[in-house]
Amino acid sequence: MQGIKAVYDKEPKATIAIIGLGGTGCLVAELLARNNFSLVLVDRDEVEESNLERQILYTAQDIGKLKVDAAKSKLSNPNITTYNFNLDQTNIKDIRADLFVDCTDNMETRFLINDYCKQQSIPWIHTAAIKDQGSVMLIKPKGPCFNCFMQGKQGEVCDDAGVLNSTVTTISSLAVELIIKYLCGKDLPHGLIVYNNMATMKVNINQWSDCPTCNGDYKYLQEKKQLRLFCPAGKYHIFLNKKIDLEEARQKLKTEAQPTENYLYDEEKDITVYNYGRIIIKAPSQEQAQKTFESYFHD
Repeated sequence: MQGIKAVYDKEPKATIAIIGLGGTGCLVAELLARNNFSLVLVDRDEVEESNLERQILYTAQDIGKLKVDAAKSKLSNPNITTYNFNLDQTNIKDIRADLFVDCTDNMETRFLINDYCKQQSIPWIHTAAIKDQGSVMLIKPKGPCFNCFMQGKQGEVCDDAGVLNSTVTTISSLAVELIIKYLCGKDLPHGLIVYNNMATMKVNINQWSDCPTCNGDYKYLQEKKQLRLFCPAGKYHIFLNKKIDLEEARQKLKTEAQPTENYLYDEEKDITVYNYGRIIIKAPSQEQAQKTFESYFHD
């Protein structure tokens, strides 16, 4: 007798949605697939050479392939559904799962998952890894949610910070152990597990009395457009509920820059446009970023 049954004398059955197939998502998917869970894999991106150091499901032969397709081909599990899209309020309801795992680096998506799972009474796992630190949190249907922990703050996300592949491995393993314990009926308290300097600590999270999500205000399921601080470098991003024609965006920006398959970067204006519906604008203030957006993209 091996694996989960050997430890807990149970073989839990569940469908688990993994949102994001970067470093953490790859390893979480690998471990869960080997434990025979049904999986739903969600990611919008293609494999790039820079992914190979820490995203263990991909090799050089996968560069240019959709991450969901490359991952599914590597996992020895027949029960896998894939979605190649940018998760938003229009399509999250299409995902059928007993538990969600946040393996993104995007605060907007984390708040979206939080609102949806709270509304639908679905448990989910939050993960984060940056540099040599990370955290994991189980959010149950009843009790404090991710917004209780963040209390409306957006946090910081910056693609340039980097992360050690060993840190990704640690956070992924902690997440999968939480998933297995929860699905086996273990009594797990609310709280954040923080990994730092090769040690872990537990931070208790209390329910926030003014939490919009816990009070039934699921604004991330309702918003059509929202401008938010993206990272400390003064960049702002806006999500649209539609795909963007990059050639059309190039004409609106009146730039000589040429789009790649997935994005357009106007270096002079410091504006990046992604075809799945995100625009990043560097500006000294949110007000100026809003004006810039409206001057080029307002319909």
